[in-house]
Amino acid sequence: MNSVGQIDFSSTLCYNFYKSSVKGDSVVFYRLLEWLADIAFFPILIVLYYVFKAIQMHFKKQKWTFNEWIEVIGRELYGLAGNWSKNLIIASSIALLLTNPVIHHFVGINNLKIKPDGTYCFYVEATRNGSKTYTLPAQIRIEEYREDEDERTTRIYRYYYIERVFFSNGGYLNTEDLDDVDINKPTVFYDKDDNEWELVLLNEHAYTPEVKETNNVSWLSLSLLLIESVSIIIILYALSKSKKPADE
Repeated sequence: MNSVGQIDFSSTLCYNFYKSSVKGDSVVFYRLLEWLADIAFFPILIVLYYVFKAIQMHFKKQKWTFNEWIEVIGRELYGLAGNWSKNLIIASSIALLLTNPVIHHFVGINNLKIKPDGTYCFYVEATRNGSKTYTLPAQIRIEEYREDEDERTTRIYRYYYIERVFFSNGGYLNTEDLDDVDINKPTVFYDKDDNEWELVLLNEHAYTPEVKETNNVSWLSLSLLLIESVSIIIILYALSKSKKPADE
């Protein structure tokens, strides 16, 4: 069981550090990006609110000019975090795009430690009866659960399951009954012929036609990415054109 630990939501930064039990610097940096990305939803909601507000005013024959609309949004954005708002909102908006699974799919980012729930193909080192070791593609399932312990604390569990290991001759080792495993740590499995297999899950993406990976790209996810991207462009433009309330 990969219990990530307790999280005190009074510190959002701590939550993201505890969200995964990973130790790599790149993953820690990714968790920081996730924390920043959460902040970006507030300015995006502001933009969407004023989009609907502009539509409403249009039907009431009370139109904003584009510059007036941008200026109103800019004032609201600066009001979120005072003098820090511009840099914070820019950083969080970029982080939102960098942590998007659709972006990861198109750029080819494959890291078990940051992938969402689903089925994927990654390499496994398999050693039979202590003899030669083979590096083979395997079907991996990822599950992540959150359990609230009280109003301020949650515990997050992330599991990796090796379901099948595929051989080059077309056969496979059925490991669906194997308990969850840790990345880069050996686990022992006995097949139906009582052969002992030492399996090590590697954080290296593999490919075999036998594994149908979870597709994180759908019309819904693409539509959401489009809305986020357009909103971020509007946010950055509004911040570049608007003055802070104190400067007015």
